[in-house]
Formats: sequence, C-alpha cells, structure tokens
Amino acid sequence: MNGAYLVNPSDEPDSIFAAKINMPQDSALRVYRVSFLAPQTYAMRLEVGNFNTLDKTYDVFGDEVYFIKYNRKDSVEAPNSSRHFITFLTHEAFHYYMQNQWSDGSRFTGELSENDIDLMAEEYDALAGIQAELLRDSPSRETLLGYADAYVRAVEQRLEANPEYVQSELSMETVEGTAQYVGIRASRIVGYDYGVMYFDNTSNVSIAEVIPMFRSGGIDESFLSDRMPYETGALLCCLLDAVGAQGWQERLNAQTLENTTTLHAVVKEYLAGV
Repeated sequence: MNGAYLVNPSDEPDSIFAAKINMPQDSALRVYRVSFLAPQTYAMRLEVGNFNTLDKTYDVFGDEVYFIKYNRKDSVEAPNSSRHFITFLTHEAFHYYMQNQWSDGSRFTGELSENDIDLMAEEYDALAGIQAELLRDSPSRETLLGYADAYVRAVEQRLEANPEYVQSELSMETVEGTAQYVGIRASRIVGYDYGVMYFDNTSNVSIAEVIPMFRSGGIDESFLSDRMPYETGALLCCLLDAVGAQGWQERLNAQTLENTTTLHAVVKEYLAGV
C-alpha cells in the first residue's frame, strides 16, 4: 500500500508519519510524504471514490484537505487522458469548491427521435465549425461569432422539439463542461497535451463526426448524453474566451440554486450584446 502526499499545509506537520520533501528552490509548493500508517489518512483510503465527496470534509494534521487517489499508469503516463493527475484533480476540485450553488447537472435519460438527431446534427455542425476555427493559429472572431449564432439557433430548435431532454443536457453541459475546461487549462499550464474531443487513442476528433458515427452504430445513444456534454461545454468555454466575452465566468459563478443559468444562455446573452 502506497503512502500519500500533503501539499501546502497551513502549518508544518508535527508527526512521525510525515516527512518534508526537498523541492526545487523556485517551487512555491511545500510537500510532505505521509506514511500509509498515518491514522489521519484512513477515512480517505476507505472511500469507494477517488476524490472528495461533495459536502464531506477530511482533516489531516489539522488541515481540511481535498484528496485525490492516483496511479502512475493512468495519472502520469497515459496520453490524451482525462485521468491525468492535474486534469482530473482540477476538474473534480472545481466541482467541489465552485459548484455548490449550481444546478444539479447530473446524468440523465430520455428518448431521442429522428428529428431530435437531425437537429442535434445541426448543432454539432456549428460546434465543429467553432472547434476547427479555434484550432487555427489565428482564429477569426467574426467567423467564431457566426458559428456561435448558428449554434444558438440550433439549440433553440432542439428546446422546442424536446424541452425536457435538452434542458437536462444543457444543465449537465454547464456543470461538466466548465469543469472539463478548467482541466484543459490546467493541463496546458503544466505542458500536458489535453483538449476538447481527446480520447485514449486520438485527439481533436471533429464534433461533426459524432452523429454519422452514431447513425452507423459506432457509438450508442448513451455517448450522446453521457460524454458529449463534457466536450461541447468545454468548447463553449473556449469560445467565450476566444471572442473576449467579458464576465462570462463571473456570470456562471454568480448563479444560485434559485437562479441558475447555462452555457447556452451565457453565449446567447453575449451574442445579443455584440
């Protein structure tokens, strides 16, 4: 059984179970190796999940901590992975610390008609245009705004056709997409290659490929509801960054359980003011 690492505690641990690690002189981190025998880590080790449960706190040597379980293969060595240490840590920590007052955004179920799929294809074509433009060395703001307008109109049509399903999707897209975006930004800071539509064996898959693959039987309907909101939501965050939308992050963070919003609504509001 492996030990643990405690990063930046408020005070130096006074324990035989903790030893300070010598970090590079230019590092702002204070790191301590904690023995697997330390009683303070038992509660976290016994957790079924790999990170803090919402609304639950853990204390280690007098500090309230956020924990994450990791292994070298998935958390360090694997390419293109949402399980990479910094990607996974920042994604889940964003849920824990920043989204207590956001709408639930949990996984959902529902039926999609052939018309729903046709309208989703229109949305994905607009998002694929945004995706391709953002991959250019110098994305055109005008082009991005044009695709954003097409995206908003497609989602409005989807809301009219299947409001319950699409509203659930938009809520999940907002909660998971923003966390995915935070993970992508953190990954880039540390030099790890991760972005929108990255998968274990490939990267930068066009969103336009998703519906044709679904229609051919290559993916099932659960992929559309369980995975795609992460990707579309992260892409919308990147869009809002790229077009210079002022205050979009603050708009999302200011929401409450009684007054929620979605990324779709934020994009729509921004376009109305352009």
